[in-house]
Amino acid sequence: MAAVHGQNAEEKSSPRAVDRTVHLGVRWGVIAICALAFALRVIALGSKSVFADEAASIRFAKLDWLSFWHLIWHSEANMALYYVLLRFWVRLGDGPAAVRFLSVLPGVATVPVIYLLGKELFSPRSGLIAGLLFAVNGFHVAYSQAARGYSLVVLLVTLSSYFFVQAIKSPPRASRVAALYLLTSAASLYAHLFAGFVLGAQCVALAFSRFTRAQLPRQSARMLLVVLLSCPLLLFTARKGSSPLAWVQHPTAMDVYHFVTYLTGSGLKLLLYAAAFFLALAEWRRRIRDAGMSWPFVFVACWLVLPIFCTLAISHWVPVFSPRFLLICLPASVLLGSEGLAEIPRPGMRTVTTGLLIVSSLLSLKSYYHQPGIEDWKGATEYLVGRLGRQDAIGFTSAYTLAPFEYYVQHSGTVLESRNFIVGPRIAHATASSRTRSPERIWVMLCDEPDHAEIVLPPASSYVRQQTAHFRGVEVVEFVRGGSC
Repeated sequence: MAAVHGQNAEEKSSPRAVDRTVHLGVRWGVIAICALAFALRVIALGSKSVFADEAASIRFAKLDWLSFWHLIWHSEANMALYYVLLRFWVRLGDGPAAVRFLSVLPGVATVPVIYLLGKELFSPRSGLIAGLLFAVNGFHVAYSQAARGYSLVVLLVTLSSYFFVQAIKSPPRASRVAALYLLTSAASLYAHLFAGFVLGAQCVALAFSRFTRAQLPRQSARMLLVVLLSCPLLLFTARKGSSPLAWVQHPTAMDVYHFVTYLTGSGLKLLLYAAAFFLALAEWRRRIRDAGMSWPFVFVACWLVLPIFCTLAISHWVPVFSPRFLLICLPASVLLGSEGLAEIPRPGMRTVTTGLLIVSSLLSLKSYYHQPGIEDWKGATEYLVGRLGRQDAIGFTSAYTLAPFEYYVQHSGTVLESRNFIVGPRIAHATASSRTRSPERIWVMLCDEPDHAEIVLPPASSYVRQQTAHFRGVEVVEFVRGGSC
């Protein structure tokens, strides 16, 4: 009997039993981090007002198929995959929380992929820290609560990168990995064209990888096939040029700084991330001495820096730098930072430093939940509908600003006659050319317009400005006919 107990004790203390215990602990750790990520992304999910981009997404999703594909091909191909998914998703409901939940799912699903990628590139400890930093990142939480495709493209580029790393480590005939790489890489481009920068980082990392002479042509062929699969998107880009990004402004040094704080956080978080990056750089230099061990750092560094550098360089001629487009850099940021944190030699110091980052990130999220939305179209619509006369007209500078107004009018159950809508920047000319009697009042809804001079009614129109109601990101301006004043 004593021998049996001794044998059981020996089995429990064996390396295999210890490995099983560690593996089980890591698995539950990843599950806990995913649960945390889910909770942070569903808190107050429907509380913020739908902003114009979200309303446009919902409007696109509700078009008939012929109009939908016409719109995709002529103006909205850049986020086509998300719009297709949203077409089916809105059948479950089109309320703010319902449509935003489609972004929550890929946001949470990215966490275990981040862990697996960190484990493959560096270590299980680095993967766990990366997953935790990603789960509490406020930049990602915000766009996981938006009815747009940004969380989807982050998931897809992370999956593409994971299968890229798997292809390096797998046998040359790993057809399953190759197929998954092709699928996720091509899908990421249809989720957002900026995913191409991550695929470019993969190309740079090839030169530092452990591909054999037999593997390198195969991986190069896979990347070429991804380009061929994305030909319709490339044709759209060649045809439209930068016109879909006409609203993007030339970036300033402050814009770049703000983007860096989106990736890492400001204040203490920025300092801690800087220290973590420094430690990761030191580990990189150490591994350079080992043949074939530096490519993971090269890949992650290129993933982080290449999209930023390229967009800033292109913006010298055509502005394309926008923080939301560069959300694709976030996985690389947390991977590099987590490797630096994992290399802190003292466990106590490592735990304290990581804990400070997590707690400060959670405190920032608390303030984010209490902030109003990007644009308060709900409040502006309720204000206007409550004051709108039967013969009044409503002016919108474009169909883009009309979409969120129509969304909230429909959800309120109010019926408005479409003939009372004037869409276009020159509202005065549209009013003057109308065959019907000029309305007594015109309400103009503005959404972060850079120049109000184009849409303000001139004196010749016989309308005078009465009052302006201000909402976050939205203004409601009232004009009354001169004879009525």
